[in-house]
Amino acid sequence: MRVATILPLVAALAACAPTAEQGRAVAVQSAGVPSGETVPSGSESGRPAELGLRSRADNPCALVSASQLAEFGSFKPSSTKVDESGLGRSVSCSWQPASIVAGAHYSVVVYDFQFPYEVAERNLGSEWDNVEKTAVDGYPAITGFNSYGIVGCSTAVSVADGQIFMSGLLTSVESSPEYANPCDYSRRFASVIIKNLKG
Repeated sequence: MRVATILPLVAALAACAPTAEQGRAVAVQSAGVPSGETVPSGSESGRPAELGLRSRADNPCALVSASQLAEFGSFKPSSTKVDESGLGRSVSCSWQPASIVAGAHYSVVVYDFQFPYEVAERNLGSEWDNVEKTAVDGYPAITGFNSYGIVGCSTAVSVADGQIFMSGLLTSVESSPEYANPCDYSRRFASVIIKNLKG
């Protein structure tokens, strides 16, 4: 049985579309991400270190600073959405481009429950096309690419046992750099989040 909360990033990114209902608007926050949540990782995990993620679940928008976001384009104020329809609570943050004809929609989802990486891998593999096992800054990750008339790529990153975030983008703008290489940009965005999780 497929888990309803496995793919909230797809819904979160779709919600960025101009015709979709928006969540409450919040300001993009600075990179004031608290440090001190990094602990040594066991060598069997394949991670450089375990990174605490659940304490960030209430405000995933804070995982990307305004200056870091500006490296990906110009955006409207972020919006958040809470999903409690599946295994547990997840919170997404979405950024719409300032001009829908000039950029991509970006999003990040944080899961506030124990979410085994193996479950994410199995379910994402069954749902997405062009799934690739990869790594982002040494952390195990999966990227999935689909095109439903809009080009998009999502990256699920395992930062600690049972703790995963997903980042990604959607764009229909053929002239945007994301259109040609969506997964490259999805991984770049995930790398920013990892950097800020490290504090």
